[in-house]
Amino acid sequence: MSTGAENTENTARTPGRLTALLVDASTRAVGAAGGRVGGVYLRSATPGLLRLAVLSGLPGPLFRPWWRLHADSPFPVADAYRLGVRVVLPNAAETMRRYPQFAAGLPFPFGSLYVPVAGASRTYGVLTVLRLPAPDAADMLEGADLVAGLAQDLGAALERLDADGDAPPVAWEGEPLCVRPPASGRHPQLAGSFGWDPDTGAVTLDEPLCVLLGLPSSAAGAPAALGRLTGVLAPDDGHRIAAALRDTAAGRPPRLPLYVRTA
Repeated sequence: MSTGAENTENTARTPGRLTALLVDASTRAVGAAGGRVGGVYLRSATPGLLRLAVLSGLPGPLFRPWWRLHADSPFPVADAYRLGVRVVLPNAAETMRRYPQFAAGLPFPFGSLYVPVAGASRTYGVLTVLRLPAPDAADMLEGADLVAGLAQDLGAALERLDADGDAPPVAWEGEPLCVRPPASGRHPQLAGSFGWDPDTGAVTLDEPLCVLLGLPSSAAGAPAALGRLTGVLAPDDGHRIAAALRDTAAGRPPRLPLYVRTA
């Protein structure tokens, strides 16, 4: 993951939970819509100004003209945010017909999806996917529905984050985070499992998972504090797993899979 040079106070204080949520949503949206590029625009501290927060699959400088967009501008991201509707552009011809100013600056033709990311009381931004052109919008509706589900989950997660008094308001002030898209090739698959008791908070790991996480095999099968699992993950991902377990115990299981990294 690389970040730009611009780094305002709010961006520096943005919790890792926020960036993890945005990277996860953009990565999953690319897969759900059969896309090549994904991204998330978020509101900023400047009223009406949206900023590109995460870009997956393209170098950030290539999209520099669209790093910042006003909600009233004639662009699909702005319409999705301002009107609260999905915008589906299957190909270059439809993009030129509806958004000629946007299409004129594009480096190559593509189809695209733009879905608002909203909580119960406010809209936070827009989840977008760029993909190969399609004959018409009907060919992209299934992917659009899947991306809409991811946007809904992201909006709910951002709303919970916004309610956290220890975190700054959900907004973006810096340059976009540019991340690599998920690998398309198949890799050797390894699997492990664990159990968690919500009453006691104890976690039990099996031996394959201990191997995957770099823990000694002697740790397998012995109940331990949840920190045995979360402590070997990247700090932000450990928080996400703990939150996902609590939500599941409360009857609100997250959409799967959840992508995590070891420390």
